[in-house]
Amino acid sequence: AQVPDEGAPLGFTWGSTSEEITAQGVELQPFPQKDVGETYLATKLPRALSDQETAALSFGFDNKLFRVAIISRAYENDPSGGAIRSRYSELLATLSEKYGKPYSVQNLGGSIYGQSEYFLAGINGGHSGWYSIYETPRMTIQLGLIADSSSTGRWRIIFEEISLKKAFDLARKTKEKGAL
Repeated sequence: AQVPDEGAPLGFTWGSTSEEITAQGVELQPFPQKDVGETYLATKLPRALSDQETAALSFGFDNKLFRVAIISRAYENDPSGGAIRSRYSELLATLSEKYGKPYSVQNLGGSIYGQSEYFLAGINGGHSGWYSIYETPRMTIQLGLIADSSSTGRWRIIFEEISLKKAFDLARKTKEKGAL
């Protein structure tokens, strides 16, 4: 593997503020879920993947970009997951070339979930898991498969900058402690 590029994905810079991101022409729409602090759905990105549907940028509590989640379009009518697993393999190869060998889990659930025609049903029901985790000196990257239903799946990649994620976790604990 090459020396990894430790910059944020999609043309962003770790630690950027939401104002700096919008100054680049990116449109940010507030995302109601706040489990990773202030989060926005981003459009008009500097870069994107061909089958990407959504990018969620998280700025924590201090307005510093520390997390980027990218989710694909829906791969419909694919209960065995053939199309989504093929795309997963392509992304896995690209990420592995850039970031090295991941820790991977390809776990099919028991019972019917071990049968190929129930692959997405197993993912959707939490009986199966299909993901890979990369760790670099600066980032943690998780590539995984998720399912909307027993026949519709998506890939998801989550990038987190380690030092900014630690700062977010500390701020969250402090904020929660103050609420109790």
